[in-house]
Amino acid sequence: MVGTIRDRMNRLPSIPEPIVDCLRRAGRTARVVGGAVRDSLCGIECITDWDLGAALLPEDLAQRFPDAIESDLRLGVVSGETEGLSWTVAAYREDGEYADHRHPDVVSFVDSVARDAERRDFTINAIYADESGAIEDPVGGRDDLGARTLRMIGDPHRRLAEDPLRIWRGVRFVTRLGLTIEPELASAIRRHAGLAAEVPAARRFDEIDGSLGGGGAWLTHVERLGLRAAACGEGVAFSADAEQRLDLVREDSAVVRWAVLLQGAEDPRATLREFGAPRAVTRDVDSILRGVDALRNVADLGPAARRAVLQSPTLGHQLRLLRVEERVRPGSVSNLDVITSVCDAGVQPPLLSGDDVMARGVEPGPRVGEILAEVDRRLDAAADRARALRELDAVLAGSVKPPNPPADSPPR
Repeated sequence: MVGTIRDRMNRLPSIPEPIVDCLRRAGRTARVVGGAVRDSLCGIECITDWDLGAALLPEDLAQRFPDAIESDLRLGVVSGETEGLSWTVAAYREDGEYADHRHPDVVSFVDSVARDAERRDFTINAIYADESGAIEDPVGGRDDLGARTLRMIGDPHRRLAEDPLRIWRGVRFVTRLGLTIEPELASAIRRHAGLAAEVPAARRFDEIDGSLGGGGAWLTHVERLGLRAAACGEGVAFSADAEQRLDLVREDSAVVRWAVLLQGAEDPRATLREFGAPRAVTRDVDSILRGVDALRNVADLGPAARRAVLQSPTLGHQLRLLRVEERVRPGSVSNLDVITSVCDAGVQPPLLSGDDVMARGVEPGPRVGEILAEVDRRLDAAADRARALRELDAVLAGSVKPPNPPADSPPR
């Protein structure tokens, strides 16, 4: 892989036409930079998020990109979307101090790629390319990318203290791209691990969520860098084979990856809150983990309980977790074929309907549903319609009272 990357180091393979148009609108100093360049050099295709830089002042950006959807002219940044591609154009700049540990207090707009590169986080994110794809590399990012190395621009201790989000970004890059952390940077991350916990929960979640797409390596890096407590608090236990399971679901949806990670956690909902997960993710992961235990025994459940399991909106994800478990621990889900067959068959029509109840003299109303529910509770997985009718008669014999006498009937 290293050789392959080095073979591509002199020029980007291609730049989409809408991004070329942005480069031309920004002028001759404009370059693509950042993740799109890095990922293109790694051979990643279908890149949809592009960062550009140019030697422009904020007012120039506003004038040249009137179609921008968002802008922060104090920092000299405009963003938009064209033909499904997101783009951000930033004026070349130098950053001052970071009092809030996230945004520079003061910026100075500059006219060169070399000066702009110094404010960026890692060398692999400070590789620039012009419209033709020709590379400019002021801080040695190509060599580091070719050597699979993550290196901080400038002093790692100062840069991490200035913006601790860079810790989580670094972990994401090494996990997703298979990089090795340069020793001085690794030492700085360990030293500043406490600052990683101060990153706003939502930003921290986004970076960890992106990291899990790289598989179980995230767990290894978090442990080696002393970031577990900063990630999810003290006392959270992951299953012994969580790393292997995560490797199997790296291409799955985010909620499946989080469910796999938290299968060994005592309280997944509380852990997800520590991670800063959005409510929708917490809801779905909780549904997956609660449902997967019932799914193990779905073939033995009666009609009502089976219906409840099969109607879960996360059923497919639950089945995926069982398949992963069987792959990692062969024989642990010995009835997987049976479970799969039940899921494929789907929810079966009820054995009885309200008409069956009312045919036995019960008046229409809520009581009909209550009787059907009671019959459902009495049935097992092998029940057929004849059995259901017998249970219906038994329920009616024990629960249906004679009608009340008319109000004007004399007492007995």
